[in-house]
Amino acid sequence: MQVFNSNALKKEILENYDQVSIFASYLEIPENDINYCLENKNYKISNPLRIDRNPSLGFMAVVDKTTNLYKLKMYDWADSDYRGDIFDLVGKLRSLNPNKGIEFVTICKDIIYSMKHKTLQHNTTQLTLPKQDIFTSIHIEPRLWNKKDITLWNSFGLPFNEHSHIIFPLAHSFISNYCDYTYDENDPGYAWISGYYDNQTLYTLYFPFRDGKDKSKPRFKKNNKFYPLECIHELKPADILVITKAYKEKLLINRLIPKLVLQHTIQVSNFTSETIVLSDNFALKLYDIYPTVITNHDFDLTGLRSSRQHKQKYGMMRFIPTNGRYGTYNYGGKDLCEIYDNKGIHYCIDLLQDVYNYIKQQIELENEIN
Repeated sequence: MQVFNSNALKKEILENYDQVSIFASYLEIPENDINYCLENKNYKISNPLRIDRNPSLGFMAVVDKTTNLYKLKMYDWADSDYRGDIFDLVGKLRSLNPNKGIEFVTICKDIIYSMKHKTLQHNTTQLTLPKQDIFTSIHIEPRLWNKKDITLWNSFGLPFNEHSHIIFPLAHSFISNYCDYTYDENDPGYAWISGYYDNQTLYTLYFPFRDGKDKSKPRFKKNNKFYPLECIHELKPADILVITKAYKEKLLINRLIPKLVLQHTIQVSNFTSETIVLSDNFALKLYDIYPTVITNHDFDLTGLRSSRQHKQKYGMMRFIPTNGRYGTYNYGGKDLCEIYDNKGIHYCIDLLQDVYNYIKQQIELENEIN
């Protein structure tokens, strides 16, 4: 059983998190309102937690008796139910008692998660690649799923009933308003939304039966030239971030995570390109949110090179299933979806559990050293 030191948690929050930002987030008011109250002690705002026709809510800085650190307090001059520090506020909103040990720990964890999520939202607005001079528009005309589509995506470990709302079989696709693809049962195409930028929808088009050798028929077509990760808008704070080489591996890992025995929270994303190497700025912003970052690449020259660069530059652990080539162990495929097709779901669950157990061990060793 994990034991939490409530005083240490309290000190961590008061030392490392902006209390104005915390109050603003939970009260859903601008930070400027709070700062103005602190600078002008007679200034009051309307309490957003109750009907307050005569503004009566102010803020003050005091010294916390248990940590000797400064902390902010809200003070409603007309209603004593709305007075206290950030822990009192979150306790009231979550129906928790800050004077009870385990409930106080829950309050602290709620604050930490909320602030990490706010940092993530702030950071992702700054994680774009250099702006492109020309935006390439992609529009799609979906068609209904057929038996061949369902069979194909089932082979990836991605059942139709769980993913039909995010994977779109293509009837037509249009790039810069030109129809560049019409459905062919021997060359099916699929699309998914990979992000949003400047009020534009970003798409990835995927043609699984193409080998990529014919430049006029690439396996992927994308207009997401703004983020190094797809679906960055979906990310949430977690203990571990796994970045896979492709979207379908991301979906498969997300599908299997609930079947694992875990002591950490895990988020999964994927690179917009297998050849991408994260910038220093991007990696630092990821580490603001995720203490541990893992890369998952194919067992090929491109994957080995990219994963090695991320390990050397940023210390990211690598998960690369090998397929027997060059004397390596044969897991049954060069990526997780291929392994699923060859070995089945239970083999993949066991493999991911083994990988997680190794990561957990490395995290514990690092914590002991630090």
